[in-house]
Amino acid sequence: MIEGGVKVIGNGMGNITIGEESYIGVNNILDSCSNITIGNFVHIAGPSTALWCHSSVKMVQNSIPLNAANRDSYRPTSGIIIKDNVYVGGNCTIYPGVLVESYSVVAPNTAVVHNVEAGIMVGGVPAKFIKRLV
Repeated sequence: MIEGGVKVIGNGMGNITIGEESYIGVNNILDSCSNITIGNFVHIAGPSTALWCHSSVKMVQNSIPLNAANRDSYRPTSGIIIKDNVYVGGNCTIYPGVLVESYSVVAPNTAVVHNVEAGIMVGGVPAKFIKRLV
């Protein structure tokens, strides 16, 4: 199920795959600059959770204009994988290259910058281990 207001943004170079019985909450963002794979029985709560596959940090740091012909060399992309049976709370940001393993929970208001192990809960900015779930 995909709720209203969900936006797919980016250059469309990636594929977005969503597994069975998964849910994308209201007003969330999926970045199509690289592949996003969402497993089975995944709930990504809304509002305002974003899965970002690109970063413009290098553009800003090197004064590269948004319309520069060479901007892609300063705008790296990397896919996101969320395995089966994962809950992601509202108002989270998952950054490029992150793998969220099965049976894990990302608490609301979390910035995920590193991979999340299976069977744990993480939370905070940046995400830190909270507790083991299984």
